Amino acid sequence: MIDKDLFKLLGKNKKYIFIVVLLMVLGLLFNLGITALICLSINYLILDKSLKEFIWIFIVLAICIICRFIITKISYDVRDLLGRKVKKELREKIYDKILVLGAKEIDGINMAGLTQISMEGIEQLDIYYSTYLPQFFYAMLAPFILFGVTVGFYWPSAVALICCVPLIPVSIVAVSKYAKKVFAKYWSKYISMGDVFLDATSGLKELKIFQA
Repeated sequence: MIDKDLFKLLGKNKKYIFIVVLLMVLGLLFNLGITALICLSINYLILDKSLKEFIWIFIVLAICIICRFIITKISYDVRDLLGRKVKKELREKIYDKILVLGAKEIDGINMAGLTQISMEGIEQLDIYYSTYLPQFFYAMLAPFILFGVTVGFYWPSAVALICCVPLIPVSIVAVSKYAKKVFAKYWSKYISMGDVFLDATSGLKELKIFQA
């Protein structure tokens, strides 16, 4: 589920993942607060409470919604920053590698492959770093937070939620394996297309030399 080598490539940028996870947890807590306030307001309606007793609920609810919006905005900004930093550093590393290799083919990695990796491959890693990893860690934390909140209200629901936690990594593994197979087929065709393109463009030089 987590590739150690890819995770090491983050370097100092790991802190942004933990910041995003922290923001997502805060967002979850505000969501819980919003849900609790809505349930409380429904309860007040059933009990036929006066309008004055609803005022504080509306005030706190508005504050929670505003805070939730701000946290979501900051979370997306941090993800965008993480993605841009990772793409910049990876492209610099690949560019340096291309300069070292030149036009040679070493260990089965040709110029077309390096070109595709520097473009499409890094875009895929952007999604992996900025979206998948934060969501993965958050998915591991959220059930325990929900368990701690709900166990005091209705323990059977809390136990049912915590028992479903193993389904999260199982579903992630299943989806990732299927996606890996599909992407492997797609990637091989993509590299082949790049090889054909580079061969065609390289041949233009010889055609021009011979005025053909």
